Amino acid sequence: MWWTYRHQCVLENGDKASIRVGLDDRTGIFSIEEICLIPKGKRKEIHLKQHLSDNYSYRRLSPGDRSKAELKMFVETVGEATVNEALLNAWESLKPNLISKEQYDIDY
Repeated sequence: MWWTYRHQCVLENGDKASIRVGLDDRTGIFSIEEICLIPKGKRKEIHLKQHLSDNYSYRRLSPGDRSKAELKMFVETVGEATVNEALLNAWESLKPNLISKEQYDIDY
């Protein structure tokens, strides 16, 4: 089962990026599932994984090398800081809220 978090940001060149981060329940590992770009002044999303799979040199790679090629393209497109920010925000969204006295202090 996967848990998914969507991180949206604006890049330096004005493009909007939507980064989908997934969490695998069995392994407990966060991974970047997909990055969608919306160029400045446009409405249509560009899915980066779709453009990568059209390349024959990508398709002939082993599964481990494919994941490395995907991550390399993601980092080259949006930057390492943006990818790390998305992973960190996904991790922080899973942290539980601590219970405070105001939540259960009621006279009835």
